Amino acid sequence: MNEETQKGCVHEEGNLTCSSVASQYADVSVSLKLKPYAILGKLATECCGEPMITTRSCQGANSFCGCEITVTQVICIKIPIEYGTDANIFDTSAVCRKVPNLSTNPNCR
Repeated sequence: MNEETQKGCVHEEGNLTCSSVASQYADVSVSLKLKPYAILGKLATECCGEPMITTRSCQGANSFCGCEITVTQVICIKIPIEYGTDANIFDTSAVCRKVPNLSTNPNCR
């Protein structure tokens, strides 16, 4: 055999070995069912600044009915939430095909 015409073939100690790479194109599809989830962690609360106190006189016939107060506080509520998605495969398929049109898909070689 002529070594120049046998590309990919080499002689090793009197033996002729050949190597090649074969390719097959296929359209491969897989269907997934995605199921999102969220897990609520432990809430944490923290006061922000000083509270605001407002007073209001008591309205009544009694000469000593007291007073009412309202305490307002700005708070920060930290809400840890873990988000994620589970995926399950339920259908797969493959269809063998001829060589694709490489002019429309230059990344496929």
